[in-house]
Amino acid sequence: MKVLGGLWLIFSGRFFLIASSVVSLRIATEILGPTQAGIMNIILSITSMATLCIAPVGIYYNRHAIEWYSEGKLIKHTGRFILFLLSTAFLACFSLLTVHYAFPGLKFPISASWLLVILMGTLIITTLNGALLNIINLLTYRGYYVAFSNIAAWIGLLIATGVTVKLGGRAEFWLMGLFGGQGISLFLSIILLLILIKSSTPKIPEAFPAAQFSLISVFRFSWPLALCTALYWIQKDSYRLIMANLVGMDIVGIFTINFGIGMMLMASFETLFREYYDPIYYQAISHSSYESKIAAWNNYASAKFPAIILLMIFIIEGREFLSHILVSTEFRSGNWVIIWGTITYAFLMFYSTYLNLTFALLDNKAIIRPNLLGAISVLVLMYLLTPSSPLLGTAVALTMAMVITMLDTAYRLWKKHSIKLPWRRMVLSTISGFPLIIALELTKQNWPNATLMESIIILAITGIYFTGAQYLLAYSWLTRELSINTAAVINNGA
Repeated sequence: MKVLGGLWLIFSGRFFLIASSVVSLRIATEILGPTQAGIMNIILSITSMATLCIAPVGIYYNRHAIEWYSEGKLIKHTGRFILFLLSTAFLACFSLLTVHYAFPGLKFPISASWLLVILMGTLIITTLNGALLNIINLLTYRGYYVAFSNIAAWIGLLIATGVTVKLGGRAEFWLMGLFGGQGISLFLSIILLLILIKSSTPKIPEAFPAAQFSLISVFRFSWPLALCTALYWIQKDSYRLIMANLVGMDIVGIFTINFGIGMMLMASFETLFREYYDPIYYQAISHSSYESKIAAWNNYASAKFPAIILLMIFIIEGREFLSHILVSTEFRSGNWVIIWGTITYAFLMFYSTYLNLTFALLDNKAIIRPNLLGAISVLVLMYLLTPSSPLLGTAVALTMAMVITMLDTAYRLWKKHSIKLPWRRMVLSTISGFPLIIALELTKQNWPNATLMESIIILAITGIYFTGAQYLLAYSWLTRELSINTAAVINNGA
């Protein structure tokens, strides 16, 4: 029952996190409005440029965290990781100030001092909190993981709302308030990990010892990813800056909020899936052979790909009701953009699944060309399509770029490794989505102007079917993991 209990704990925790995201989006759109929402997304594009640059090192850190914990080296390597974050934050702030004073004609969406504070908070507090929470989850302390994650989300939301209402509806006040919850969660995570490490017994395996957090090891793993994350930023986040240059800030706000609804809901589900399955996957690839890593990835894809398809159908068909619940009236005219955000993130989820294979094999060179193609595609398509059709043109550009990136990544890995896709389960997932399509289309015809409460009821009823269908799709791998855990308990007892 440990597997099902862990799933229920993660599911309930993710439910409250999704609820916090829903409440946060609704409050933010009410307080900020389209222009400030556009400014907030411009700020996020700037800070994400820095966070994506350090993401490869964070991935390396999390990739080996379980191995370092078992070998008694987690504190040592965490100290090195923190030193890296501090150095990077200092370098990023220095670079920002250099740009600010070297190009006085360059206009930031907020003052340079506010941007520096937000950049520091993002690079140090948010990044470190996310890394430590991920380790807690990988070590299967799911109760603490769920509790600390919700503390970060809800307390951050309360502080952000209070500060923004008190000081004025500005994007920088909202973003600063969110750091409050992150800081509390970070403090609790540090205390818990220190207690766990102190009570653990180090054990260094004879075969497949963990790599070190050394300059050479990190560089060898990270340089292809660093290049790819720079290209990924161009593909995923630069569109906000390009749109701000081509169209008005209010259009940027309307697009990013609606496009972000599809992406946020898909991302929330992916996080739920990864919170539960990533510990299983990383345990399977830790100190293991090439064949074991391939088998672990095949199981991972078999569980994840069908779930993506059914989720995509549910969000696309329920977009009008979702828009009514999630955003204020000013943003609802662009609710059709939710379709494109959902499709884009679906292909991003497929891509990230292939990316996990490169992480397992510590071979990230295969993803350089796909990300280069995606970055070039989004720039070319945006400058061709966005001026004449700001919303649709940008949506098409982002979606096509992600499709190209995913397909090229899949092609390169298929050629090199004996991986398998769950085609039968993916077809079954598509068929399972037909009742959702029929039910929601009929509902939209009968309730074309559903109220807020009617929208909630409609999505709640169809959501019951969606949840049941997802459970049936997941039943085979859930029972497999249950049998593995049961066998492990029996063997340990023997």
